[in-house]
Amino acid sequence: MLAWLAGTAVQLQQAALWPGPGNAALVAAAVMLAGLAAVRRTRLAHALLCVALAGAGFGITALRAQSRLAERLAPELEGRDLLLSGVIDRMPQVAPDGLRIVLEVQAAELEGRVVAAPPLVTLSWSRGGDEGAWAGPQIDLRAGQRWQLPVRLRRPHAAMNPHGFDGELWLFEQGLGATGTARNTVDGPRPRLLGDTGSRPIERARQAVRDAVLLRVDDARIGGVLAALAVGDQAAIAGVGQKSASRRG
Repeated sequence: MLAWLAGTAVQLQQAALWPGPGNAALVAAAVMLAGLAAVRRTRLAHALLCVALAGAGFGITALRAQSRLAERLAPELEGRDLLLSGVIDRMPQVAPDGLRIVLEVQAAELEGRVVAAPPLVTLSWSRGGDEGAWAGPQIDLRAGQRWQLPVRLRRPHAAMNPHGFDGELWLFEQGLGATGTARNTVDGPRPRLLGDTGSRPIERARQAVRDAVLLRVDDARIGGVLAALAVGDQAAIAGVGQKSASRRG
């Protein structure tokens, strides 16, 4: 197990990934070497098995990273007006100017033609302004709802504090292939609720608890802390000033 962890740790130090075929060949060689080492019970066989496990850990980690990077938004789609259809994957996060949602993309169109989009994107949905305003006065975003949204996306880039929080790494870990904004312009398509799939019961329950806490605690700061402790919604701490925003419906 230490050999596996060592191989993984070495791969994480790479400034750039090896080509996919090279990593796949390394994993295949590691599997064959492990098979040879398994038939003998000698110190040399044990050493070969450790080498094989280290190589497998290195190669599998690299292949997984390549798979995740391949899910990112294509450069040619950045800043373009896209029409996405998908399900709200997690409970919406309250922000100072609106909400932030994670959308599981099911379909994407650009000027009427189907294009490939990341499986998961994070979108900010503003309460005001011409770009990305609320779709309606009684909008009530819930996890599990299926929406059609006009959006503009960008590749996942974020700030990094030295020896601190790395925003782009967080996006990578969460599998978010793009960030962007939901739009609601006068001369374009509008956000449209397509239905409620009921496919996110846990996230729906967390959201109900979060909203109940924020609505019933008079002190917004205390309410945000309680919501964070109850359901793990750290954004509620930063967004406690938006108590009225949680009454969006």
